[in-house]
Amino acid sequence: MSAHAVWAPSSFSRRIDCPGSYVLEHGAPDRETEDAARGTAAHQVLTWALKAGRPAAAYLGEVIDVGRFSFTVHADMAERVQSTIDWLSTSVEQVMGVDDQVNFAEDLMVPADDGWGTLDVCAAQGSTLVVLDYKDGYVPVDVGTPGQPNAQLALYALGALKRYEAAGPWDKVLLVIAQPRISTEPSTVLLELNQLRKWLANLARPAVMRCLTALDERDVPTRFEQFLHPGEDQCRFCAAKASCPAIRGEVTSTVMAVKAATPDEFTAASVAPTVELSTLDPKWLAAGMAKVELIEDWCKAIRAETERRLLAGTPLEGWKLVKGRQGNRAWTNEADVEAMLTKTFRLPKKVAFELKLISPTTAEKLHKAKLIGEEQYAKLKTLVSRSEGGLHVAPVSDKRPAILIGSASGDFEPVPDPNDYA
Repeated sequence: MSAHAVWAPSSFSRRIDCPGSYVLEHGAPDRETEDAARGTAAHQVLTWALKAGRPAAAYLGEVIDVGRFSFTVHADMAERVQSTIDWLSTSVEQVMGVDDQVNFAEDLMVPADDGWGTLDVCAAQGSTLVVLDYKDGYVPVDVGTPGQPNAQLALYALGALKRYEAAGPWDKVLLVIAQPRISTEPSTVLLELNQLRKWLANLARPAVMRCLTALDERDVPTRFEQFLHPGEDQCRFCAAKASCPAIRGEVTSTVMAVKAATPDEFTAASVAPTVELSTLDPKWLAAGMAKVELIEDWCKAIRAETERRLLAGTPLEGWKLVKGRQGNRAWTNEADVEAMLTKTFRLPKKVAFELKLISPTTAEKLHKAKLIGEEQYAKLKTLVSRSEGGLHVAPVSDKRPAILIGSASGDFEPVPDPNDYA
């Protein structure tokens, strides 16, 4: 069995929204980012803790290697993982599986080795099967609705129903996304089994068929490109983003006066005429805003692919690698520096060291570790302030309430005519 399933749960929502991505991503090199690797390390801590029945803090200081990255388990990571462990301890009766491989190939009607995934946690709550996926990133992930559940979790649920069939019977499935960087409480959606089967029949299986049809049409660009549907969600983590002709066309037609089809046309295309922003039609402004993240993601993908090729020694006309600004200065051996400053130079410790008061976050961790008592912490909290979050633009689908800003015209008095005082 390969390291990655052909119909991987993590990319299946992309297959539903953009069948052509199934073709373009085939053979694309893995580009594990530091953020993704950090998430893998956090998953490892969750797996260790749940399997051993220990708190996440038991692994503080452990070094976890993920590909070319290395992470030391620190208090923040352990605290995020522990919040998920705490939720499980109060919300389910039994954790049945941790980091288990589940297979849903039969449901998708694909070869057995092509439809599988690794489920973070599977648990039981009465006759409800609980399927939990832990996310350590900052990009919010929607758990979906009973009619349109999160595709990754829905596939995990189908596989888990088979793997844990003997522990049933099950009449419901609870899909759970634990994303502590976004919310202290996991987001959930409860599905009847018939709702899950309806999603399978109406969305998942047809998506597989569209992807396979796109594969058959890949050598005929005019027919194949109808299977490419750029969008913020489906393009965000697509490995073929830098080479996709549809997203390139979407970007160029948005920011340039012509939809470039060739590299020469792209280079020669003029930027669309500028307008006075204060007079821009609100509908055009809203439409442009809807494309901003897609365009920014495409730009990042182009930069990343350029760097990858140059680092691999592949020449790229007009571009080269150069050294950037040097990093911050740091002591090569702090113990030697301390000895030199305090013993050889005889500097007082108050001069050799910079003392800094702990932060409210550190104080809270000391409280959780019972180094600061309940009454003491209650008094300490009265000395904590927190600034309001800054305002920023979000789509109306964002779950946070809108901040309504009234017109400023009512805040000013009319300026009297100077002739009135003549």
